[in-house]
Amino acid sequence: MIRKLAPYTKGYRVYILLGILCSAGEAVLELMLPKAMSNIVDYGIGGNGGAGDRSYILTMGLKMVLMALICLALGVGAAALAAKAGMGFGANVRAAEYAQVQRFSFANIERFSTASLITRLTNDVSSVQMTLMMGMRMLVRAPVMLITALVMALTISLQLSQVFLVVLPLLLLLVAIVIRYVGPFFTALQRSTDDLNLVVQENLNAIRVVKSFVREDREQEKFTQRSETLRQTAERAFSFVVLFVPLVTLIMGGTIMAIMWLGGHYVVGGSMLSGDLIAFFTYASEILMSLMMVAMVMMVLTRSIACGKRIVEVLEEQPEITDDDAVKEITADGIAIRLYSREDFETRPEFMEPEILRTSLGAVVLHMLSVGVARTAKDVTDFGFIDPPDMKAVSDGFNELTELKAVARKHGEVVLTHTGRLLARIPIDVRLGRMVIEAAKSTTPNTLAAVLVVVAFLSLQDPRERPDENREEADRIHNRYADPTSDFLTALNLWDRVFQADGEPSNSALRRICKTEYLSWLRMRQWKDLVAQLREMCQEFKFKLGEPIPVSRPPLEIRQLPLNQQAAHSLCCSWDAQGIHTSMLSGLLSMMGMQVTREPKASDFAGLKGAARARAMKRAQKMAKNDYQGARGTHFALFPASTVAKSTPQWVMSTELVETSRLWARYSAQIDPAWAEPLAGALTRTTYADPHWSGSRGSAVASAKVLLYGLPIVQDRTVQWGRINPLEARDFLIRQGLVEGDIQQRFSYDDFVTRNRDILEDAADDASRTRQVAQTVGDEDLFDFYNAIIPNTVTSVADLAKWWKTKHDEQPDLLDFDPDKVERLAGSDSVSLDDYPDHWHTLGTDGSPIDLRLSYIYDPHDPNDGVTVHVPLKALSRLTPEQFSWNVPGLLDELIVGMIKSLPKTLRVQFVPAPDTARKIRAWIDERYPDLPGSGSQQKPNIAPENEDGMAAWPDLPHVFTQAAISIVGAQIHPEVLTGELWNKLAPYLRMTFAVEQQLPPNRKNQHGRRHARGPVKTLGTGKSLVELQRRFAEQAKASARHMVEKQARNAGDQGKFVEQANLLNKAGATTEARATMLWQGALDTLRLPGERISSRWLGTEALMLASAPYKSTKELTEDLQLAAVKRLLPNIDQLPDDEALADAVLDVREVYEDTVYAVAHDVIAILKRYAEVDKAVSGKADLPLLSVLQSIREHIATLVFPGFIGKTPPEALPSIERYLHADLLRLAKAKNDKNRDVRWAWEADEAKQLADKAVAKAQREPAGPRHETLMKQAETLRWMLEEFYVSLWAQELGTPKPISLQRIKKAIA
Repeated sequence: MIRKLAPYTKGYRVYILLGILCSAGEAVLELMLPKAMSNIVDYGIGGNGGAGDRSYILTMGLKMVLMALICLALGVGAAALAAKAGMGFGANVRAAEYAQVQRFSFANIERFSTASLITRLTNDVSSVQMTLMMGMRMLVRAPVMLITALVMALTISLQLSQVFLVVLPLLLLLVAIVIRYVGPFFTALQRSTDDLNLVVQENLNAIRVVKSFVREDREQEKFTQRSETLRQTAERAFSFVVLFVPLVTLIMGGTIMAIMWLGGHYVVGGSMLSGDLIAFFTYASEILMSLMMVAMVMMVLTRSIACGKRIVEVLEEQPEITDDDAVKEITADGIAIRLYSREDFETRPEFMEPEILRTSLGAVVLHMLSVGVARTAKDVTDFGFIDPPDMKAVSDGFNELTELKAVARKHGEVVLTHTGRLLARIPIDVRLGRMVIEAAKSTTPNTLAAVLVVVAFLSLQDPRERPDENREEADRIHNRYADPTSDFLTALNLWDRVFQADGEPSNSALRRICKTEYLSWLRMRQWKDLVAQLREMCQEFKFKLGEPIPVSRPPLEIRQLPLNQQAAHSLCCSWDAQGIHTSMLSGLLSMMGMQVTREPKASDFAGLKGAARARAMKRAQKMAKNDYQGARGTHFALFPASTVAKSTPQWVMSTELVETSRLWARYSAQIDPAWAEPLAGALTRTTYADPHWSGSRGSAVASAKVLLYGLPIVQDRTVQWGRINPLEARDFLIRQGLVEGDIQQRFSYDDFVTRNRDILEDAADDASRTRQVAQTVGDEDLFDFYNAIIPNTVTSVADLAKWWKTKHDEQPDLLDFDPDKVERLAGSDSVSLDDYPDHWHTLGTDGSPIDLRLSYIYDPHDPNDGVTVHVPLKALSRLTPEQFSWNVPGLLDELIVGMIKSLPKTLRVQFVPAPDTARKIRAWIDERYPDLPGSGSQQKPNIAPENEDGMAAWPDLPHVFTQAAISIVGAQIHPEVLTGELWNKLAPYLRMTFAVEQQLPPNRKNQHGRRHARGPVKTLGTGKSLVELQRRFAEQAKASARHMVEKQARNAGDQGKFVEQANLLNKAGATTEARATMLWQGALDTLRLPGERISSRWLGTEALMLASAPYKSTKELTEDLQLAAVKRLLPNIDQLPDDEALADAVLDVREVYEDTVYAVAHDVIAILKRYAEVDKAVSGKADLPLLSVLQSIREHIATLVFPGFIGKTPPEALPSIERYLHADLLRLAKAKNDKNRDVRWAWEADEAKQLADKAVAKAQREPAGPRHETLMKQAETLRWMLEEFYVSLWAQELGTPKPISLQRIKKAIA
């Protein structure tokens, strides 16, 4: 230490050296005076035989005066030089220490504390300075005097000097003990002085805050406590000094007594002179005083050593940021971090405004209200501020206090609430104080203690440090405490780890923890001290206070792992998160934020490509999630260092917003916005939307949204609309609850609701039928009925039940609706509902009665407007579409008028005036058709009139209309005019809608009400064209029909009743196979012969020729031959009425059956021979002009001879196939001679073929049923007429059985 402080004596070392010499000379001369005195006594007074020697006495006396004057001069010089050197040394040390402090960074200053540095600059330097001044005299004077006096004593009497052999060790031991134990007490004394200075400094620096918060008593208590500690330390330190003085005095007294006793004996014995004894006494006193002086100097030096070490600590402290580092940062390459853009910076004022103009005035207003100097905002602005704040700042302060529930308005003045009075007594930020009050009121004592820890953390600077050289390591260590949902819980985790989990650490242990965990020791101490102060404050307020103990903490095994093995979040504890955050939210209601996600657009990255574009898009997506809407329209983002920023929850609260490149939120936590509603109270604003009726609740409800500073903290909350708008809620009750019947709750005597609804449903059904809504009662009539009776106070089903229970006894039928009493319907004409039947009665194509349900829709915008015929899938294929063109009788008049209006103008003029003509046409129809289509009764439909063919069938209405028009007005019109487009132009309700339905399995649940009597059905499709629906669902209809008659048909087949089986399947539309084909197959089953028996009759050449037939096996060939034989023997089999007739017919042909099979085989042999000739003719080489002819012939013969052609060809056409093939040969020969003629004939043949193809396509589109079979017969007839037409074109010489031409083919189609 001396070596480190020695350089600061530079400039004063000469003074120190001269001062030491002066002090030494003074001590020597001072000790020479006793010797001179001894000589005067012994030789001046006792000389000359006792007469004395006056000259000697005078000479020695003058010498003594001279030595005394020199000693005085040396003493004054030594003191002056010591003062000069000491003051200069102290000034140098103080200047150096102050310069060192100026180079300190904030971290260095926090390591010592400001008060400690002040003590080191003042008291410690003064102590060292005084030690140097005393040392130049006492530390030189005392040893010189001790040694010189000891030498002089030894020269006087060696024997008497032996007394010092006992005294000196005792004194030295006593001095060593004092120096050994007094040193630590002086060190503690300096620390206590630091603490006292710290209290005084903080009090003086914040005297305005102390006065504002009325904390004088608390500050006085702190000062008294530190002062008492200093007193006790000083007493312990100086108690050794106090004890040392009497001990030294005792030893000195004993020594003097021993010298007097022994010296007296030596003087009496003559071995020692009296003067020598007097001088010895003087030297002995000087020796003892020197020892005592050395002890005192050593004690002072001990304190100075403690002070010097404290000074050296400051001088040796290395600044965190040095001037060299600053130069390097300026001169070396680096990164410039700008908090603002240059343009933004230049727009800001040059000088910062006074603090009162730029900070919240909430605390100022609160304390002005608490001391009674303000009652309104004007009182605050009129206060004598040097720079008075504007009214907006004052208003913001009042708003802040209102948010914290600290103030309320009473008689036009602002008064403090109970919460406000408590806040005025809490010496921290008002928002933090509000958190403490809420925690004390609403949470447990342990949660309050945890909130105090968080409040203290927020009141101080963050204790976590991130040194540049170890930033990543510090972040990794800090992340162990990071709670991903809350920065506040992170602080609690840190507190628990340092101060609680492993017990409260000592100072040295805390320093080690802070060094390891990258924490600031000073800030941690401040945090702990502030928590202690807050706990004392809570005790003053009588708050129930516990300990900040977590619900659970990480196991001891994890905490004891090495730091590099502890993962992120591994030291997170479990806390009462909701209680803590709710308490904190009470002070941060205007600091909430709601996540606003905006997906980045591709146009934002138009100028980027490749990896740069991908990185930019990824960054934009991340930033898009970190965007929050705050109170009053602000937008901010979570600070990147926050642990919550990684999860970006939907709702957060933050303690402060800092604006740099954007507005950042620091210290945030995830919250549930619903927590804010009870805390905000009157600050919220509620909006209502979508009021509607709720049948389950039995009342009108609405969706409520609760807004706090523009943020929707509660959304879609269902509230009772009756409490907000009773009249509208009553309207909902009547209109939707009672009129529409949407009431799910039962109450006494509530059957009137169902009865009145049934009346409306019946009326609505009648209106849909008659399409006369104005003449029937409706919802508005029932609403007016209820509205006139039910009181205005009834807004819900519960209110209605209560009112009706008391009213029912007086008038039981009060709420029974009577349509006859509706005044607006008093003079209306009634319409017969018989013309609008519920069912359509008809006969199916199989002759069985079919009853189809009818429903009515009155909605011009609905495509199904009008009458809907509900057709079961199983009956779909058995209906004929013509009858449904008539519609129901009630709409027939409108249909006739609509048909007239749909005619082209050239035809429509024949029916003028249309209404009169329509009435005449209707009368003509009623006269000739007394029973209309669909009339009759269940299972007994009225029989249709017979047509020209003698069959009972309903004609379509356009044909009947045409006949009536020709008969009445002589109109020139064709029935086809009213089909197609003109028919589709009719209004939708005039054309029936068909709904194809499939019956579903019955639902076992009880069905209530008469309208649910039918079982469940599934609608497969709807449309205006029955034919299109029959084609669309042909396969499904066939399957359904087959399912219906499958069992009966199978039983008939098993019994050999083939006619009955065919009739069942054919009439039900369960198959597209012709009835004759099914009967031929049944006859074949009866007549079938073994295939070997048939083939055994073939000769070799016959067998060889038949082997060339296009069949896979002989068995298939013989089977087809037998089928063709059956067809040939029974050509009119479809005319057989029953199975008995079929059996007779089979019996009649049985004897000739085998010969017929052989005859068919001969016909097939002729066909195969001719086929071979044609195939050979078209397979050879051919000229280019004949290629088209050859290709046409190949295609044609493929339609005549193919696998199965024997059985599929009609019996009358099979023998003619050979002739058709021969015609192809003749065509080829003629084409070689005249190709142009063949082309002309080919055009005619193609036209005929198109007619036949259209007939086949039309028949195939027709769903299964008799109509399908009729069309298929017609198509088959056309197909063989086409073959005869080919013969007439290309081989007239072969002849045809009947005359044939293109016109005959067209006529056959018509």
